[in-house]
Amino acid sequence: MDWRWLMILLTAVYCRKVFASKEVTTQINTKKLIHYLPDRFLSMTIDPFTILAAGPLSSESMNMAKALSPGLVRIGGKGTNILKFGKEFMKDDNTITEIQWRSVNNFVKDAGLDMILSLNPTSRLNGGWDSSNSVDLIAFSEKEGFDVAWQFGYGNYTI
Repeated sequence: MDWRWLMILLTAVYCRKVFASKEVTTQINTKKLIHYLPDRFLSMTIDPFTILAAGPLSSESMNMAKALSPGLVRIGGKGTNILKFGKEFMKDDNTITEIQWRSVNNFVKDAGLDMILSLNPTSRLNGGWDSSNSVDLIAFSEKEGFDVAWQFGYGNYTI
């Protein structure tokens, strides 16, 4: 899709609302590029708990996600602060299991998206960041061949 036309359409819709009672003439030069939007302009952020609560995703969800391709999906938000990674038998409301993590990665890959995951910055050990759970998740992802970019937390933090 040519994103220039999307921006032109959005501008036209905005102008229609602003100038609804006035007559306005607009001329658009389609020969000269004003601004370039990168391919990954359309992206989304999903809180980890939305994924944990979602269960199996439908074909409608897949079709919507594919429409954002080649965008990014960033998994991060307030839920990042208590998210843990663990084996199936360790599952609780704050744990993403190996099975769930595989499912998320397969969904992202099948949709043609790239993923950024926010790591939990609040795990503490002796006053400092306890990276052990994040290291387990990264090691598992590496072993499975998942292509994930990692982000520390979802905001500004002091370790």
